[in-house]
Amino acid sequence: MGPALGFVLAVIILAWGVFTSLGRSDAYVVKMGKTIAPPVMKHPGRLWGSALIALAVYQIVSHMFIVLPGAHIACVYDPLRGGIQSTTLSEGLRVIPPWVTTQVFSVQTQEYTMSIAQSEGAVLGDDSIKCETNEGLKVLLDVTVLFHIDPQRAPDLWRKLGSQYNDVFVRPTVRERIRMIVAKYSVQDIYSGRRKSIEEEITKELQPAFAGEGMALEQVLLRNVAYANPEFADAIAEKQARQQQMITEKRNLERAEFEKQATVNKAQGEAQSVTLRAQTLAKNPQVARYEMTQKIAPRIKRAYMSEESLPFPRGGGQ
Repeated sequence: MGPALGFVLAVIILAWGVFTSLGRSDAYVVKMGKTIAPPVMKHPGRLWGSALIALAVYQIVSHMFIVLPGAHIACVYDPLRGGIQSTTLSEGLRVIPPWVTTQVFSVQTQEYTMSIAQSEGAVLGDDSIKCETNEGLKVLLDVTVLFHIDPQRAPDLWRKLGSQYNDVFVRPTVRERIRMIVAKYSVQDIYSGRRKSIEEEITKELQPAFAGEGMALEQVLLRNVAYANPEFADAIAEKQARQQQMITEKRNLERAEFEKQATVNKAQGEAQSVTLRAQTLAKNPQVARYEMTQKIAPRIKRAYMSEESLPFPRGGGQ
């Protein structure tokens, strides 16, 4: 808004200077049958003066009116009050003195990526982080750092790092700390097994450093792992395939053993049941005769029994 308003005022002032500097000539000329006095520049100094005033007004008004978009703040440098001020300007239309300088910062989540892809990261070309594991093997990491500026600490950030904080602090600090942490782990840990825990360790390690500079680190992501030696990468992939096959075979053996044990347990239970039944019948033979009468009673009409026999259950027989 400031530059647009300054431009409009400058045009008005310049037009006024041109209008007031012109006058009619004392010499008359005949044009298309009419005698007229053509306009001439009678006050050139007034024109130059208005041009200088218009330029000054444009510069001052453009500087005095600033519009801050959403999720942005402005730090203020006032030489008459000792330099960078501790307070900031919030979003919206703001009017500042002409001698004051401002620096606008976004307080939204920012992303800084270092990648092996040619055009993906903040730096063109291969910008991956080359690390060495605890076995002395080299790996290439693609890393994305998510962070935001603390609105209350933005003046400190501007005072210590300036507006190029990504180049001055984020990039070198992240690369250095990641190399230190990765050196404690094996290739297998970084490739798959403990990648999540490594990310969490890197994030916790870097958070105090970011906070000390007026920024809040949200997360560090290990997006991709590549090996400096392609042949080694193939060997790792083959090793992982063998390990997965061993895990599958172990699970199959455990399932077969479980099914075998279940069959044995069932057979043992049936054998125990038969043994107990045999013992019961041996002690009390009348139980067997009673069960027999229960089975045959519905199918016979007349039966003769000894006095020691058990009576038939009531049903369709006699």
